[in-house]
Amino acid sequence: MSSKRVLDFIIIGAQKSGTTSLFRYLETHPQIYMPPEKEIPYFSDPARLAKGWDWYLDEFFGEAPADQLWGTSTPHYMTFPGVAGQIKRVLPNVKLIALLRHPIDRAYSQFRMAVRRGYETRTFEQAVDELLKPEVLQEARESPGGTNTYLTLGEYGRILATFYEHFAPEQITVFFASELENQPATVSKSIFEFLGVRADFVPPNLGAAYHRGGTRRRLPWADYRRLKGVGFLDPLRAIWRGLVPLRNRKLFWYWLEQWNVVPDKGKETVTAAVRRRLGEHFEADGQTLSALTGRAIPWAFHEQD
Repeated sequence: MSSKRVLDFIIIGAQKSGTTSLFRYLETHPQIYMPPEKEIPYFSDPARLAKGWDWYLDEFFGEAPADQLWGTSTPHYMTFPGVAGQIKRVLPNVKLIALLRHPIDRAYSQFRMAVRRGYETRTFEQAVDELLKPEVLQEARESPGGTNTYLTLGEYGRILATFYEHFAPEQITVFFASELENQPATVSKSIFEFLGVRADFVPPNLGAAYHRGGTRRRLPWADYRRLKGVGFLDPLRAIWRGLVPLRNRKLFWYWLEQWNVVPDKGKETVTAAVRRRLGEHFEADGQTLSALTGRAIPWAFHEQD
């Protein structure tokens, strides 16, 4: 058990914005330790909160070298209100990394994932019609969950404003998914400089993509979310849990889920009419984001038919 009781940095999100790729690049750095499982939320997980911070560190960082920087990648932290304040109370000096994707593309990617997992039966246009209702937007901001967050999770200005309220600007760095995709070496170097580790290190997997997009599965039943509710599998689950450590089980399900996605043929699109409506929704928030970060956003909301 290490005497170190803090995390040095957290990738806070956003969901469906390339955080898995960034996590895989950073974990190769010799001065950085990240647990094998990507998403191990603490501040947004009531069960882990109840067990306490010391339990969390011992569970996921018990074997981590104290002389390395410790970090996690947890896009949940840009989902739930109040998380920024909780992080501040426990980790006042932590550094935060946000990776942001065009909010319309991000929303559509989340929608496709929900379709693939069997949670969504609406068309994207039908979902947008419902989710743009003021009362639905407000509920999604206050009580996010399920399929009500396609739009509100892309309100980056609103979300990051709560982090800037609690943390100094020099503790937060923001990049865009298009930058990581097109200039991975530049982005990784900038993040290494931000973290204070060797910036000349080049991740051996730089440029690799770690998430497939698609709405279908090779094996529809191969999903731990569904299998955990099947009673006759309880004896097999008990054996599985007894023989395989938790982090290895999580890695297994992660790689199975990646393999199980059937890539959609052709380029996925959102109709111009839906893009216009969503552009109107996100435009003011984009201005807030730009003011917060001092950066021009690299996407346009107004596109031609």
